[in-house]
Amino acid sequence: MNDNPYQPPQAAELAAPRVRVGRMFFTGLGLTLATAVIGGLLGALVGLVMGLVAPGYYRAVIIGGSQPGFDPVGCGVGLGLTQGLGWGTAIGAFLFLTICWYRSRIQHAFRRIELEQK
Repeated sequence: MNDNPYQPPQAAELAAPRVRVGRMFFTGLGLTLATAVIGGLLGALVGLVMGLVAPGYYRAVIIGGSQPGFDPVGCGVGLGLTQGLGWGTAIGAFLFLTICWYRSRIQHAFRRIELEQK
């Protein structure tokens, strides 16, 4: 027997987030490309600075670095660019896989809540 004339507010219905595979694919592709470009630019910048500040490093590490036509700045930019692209791509792919895993866990949790409410 409830004498309270006021009803408590009802919880809003929770709807499971909808995942669109095409949208997730392009989101992941964009994220991976963006991190690859950022990584490549940062790597090229680091290689440029190393080539300008410490050209002896590339001369000592690279085979044929002691030859007269060797360009340590160009070598630094090229190596930094390729390594930055590689690391940027790997980081972007890891972030995308983490986001996909997180969204799948959220969907699974909403499905479990819906089954428990039935």
